Amino acid sequence: MHRFIESLSHGHDWRLIALAATLCVVGLSAAFWLMNRAWTWGGTRGRRPGLLAAVTAAGAVWTTHCLVMQSYVASIDAPVTYDIGLTLASFLIAIGSVGLGIAISFREDSRRMKAVGGAVGLLGVAAMHYVGLLGLRTPATLEWHPRLVALSIVVGIALAGGGGYLYRGGAARGMAHLGPADAAAILALHLLGLSAVSLTEASRAYEPGLAPEVVNTLTFAAVVGIGWAVGLAAWMNHLSRSGALKQLREAVDAMPDGLAFFDENDRLVLWNARYAEVNPELQAHLTVGLSFRNILQIGISEGRYDEAVGRETEWIEERLAARRQLSATLEQRVHGDRWLRVQDRRTAEGGVVTVTNDITDLKRDAQVLAEARDAAGAGKGAKGQVLAKMSHE
Repeated sequence: MHRFIESLSHGHDWRLIALAATLCVVGLSAAFWLMNRAWTWGGTRGRRPGLLAAVTAAGAVWTTHCLVMQSYVASIDAPVTYDIGLTLASFLIAIGSVGLGIAISFREDSRRMKAVGGAVGLLGVAAMHYVGLLGLRTPATLEWHPRLVALSIVVGIALAGGGGYLYRGGAARGMAHLGPADAAAILALHLLGLSAVSLTEASRAYEPGLAPEVVNTLTFAAVVGIGWAVGLAAWMNHLSRSGALKQLREAVDAMPDGLAFFDENDRLVLWNARYAEVNPELQAHLTVGLSFRNILQIGISEGRYDEAVGRETEWIEERLAARRQLSATLEQRVHGDRWLRVQDRRTAEGGVVTVTNDITDLKRDAQVLAEARDAAGAGKGAKGQVLAKMSHE
């Protein structure tokens, strides 16, 4: 514990650590969102976002690794370079292991597979980290402390696996768990792993390799790539939502019933063509933000509601009071001997869905049946009277 605290307090540039943490959370969250999209789409359509998810996650992990290493190298008072082969190997390990971990995580939508995928991915990140450490080239000699190495891996697996196990379904909620949990696991692995290394006095010849400036350039390129991937994920999300909203709008317009949706302030949000047809006096006034109270006032001014004549204010308040219930259904007679059935249903967010049907034909049919029934009843009564009279005579 003393070594870990000493390493944290004196062995790192915390500005780079904060940047690494931010990029790791953002990059992994974007990668998980892309993979969720690939898993939802499936088939050929899901291959591109799936591949992009793996590359984005690997780039985020390797960038985090490079930034943490640079924060560590900044505290070394000696020239440092990186072995080209081992640095490349660490990057390839990141791609393979992180891609495998994500693929396992999204094999099925379960907490168990998310936990297994997180643990597998973290083992690969551990391999990447320690291979990268072996690639440090400095006149000083590296000494390893096996217990801290093992502790860093165990803590990382616990955080990554635990974050996967706490996963809850749904893209937004799931990413809120997986991204930060895996980022915390990766940072814990790196910081504990670096505390497991000691640099002794210079005891060997300096070996040239990749300069820190070159690694910084590669890291910057990876950051740009992550930003591009995050932007692409956001754009795909926008297109997906726009497409879903367009399909929803088309479905609403195709409904045979008039439908309108009002927000929690009872202001109009959307409506379909049938709603305008059964409320012809509103067609010139329908606009987003129109309040339901104003809708009633427009109907009164157009002489639509005979029952409101002479008591307009009281009628509006009665109608609004009924609407404030969780659900309400009424049959309303409108000017011209037409009838509408109006059904109001309140949503969980406080909005109101209004469904309006023209039931004029039903009312007329019911009236015709009632008149026929009355006529039949009257006929039976007259027949009975005739028979009674004949019987009496």
